[in-house]
Amino acid sequence: MRNLRAVLAFSLFLASSPWLVAADEPAPPTTAQALDLSRLWLDAQRAYEGIPGMSAAIVHDQKTLWSGGAGVADLASSRLATAE
Repeated sequence: MRNLRAVLAFSLFLASSPWLVAADEPAPPTTAQALDLSRLWLDAQRAYEGIPGMSAAIVHDQKTLWSGGAGVADLASSRLATAE
């Protein structure tokens, strides 16, 4: 399980690392594409680990690029998780 997390994290790092792309390779993902990939990865991790809900934020240079929630915040009331 830890190896899978490490591989996924490293893959995300590689996908968002413009300095690792050769000159004849396609351009690195845009910020929007990287954020979409991050959201998918977080949701997959939540489902894989069996976590009922989570809130997360992606911050760059002290600016919040994205924040959100996935799953439920309260199992009893089925209240959805949000960024708050």
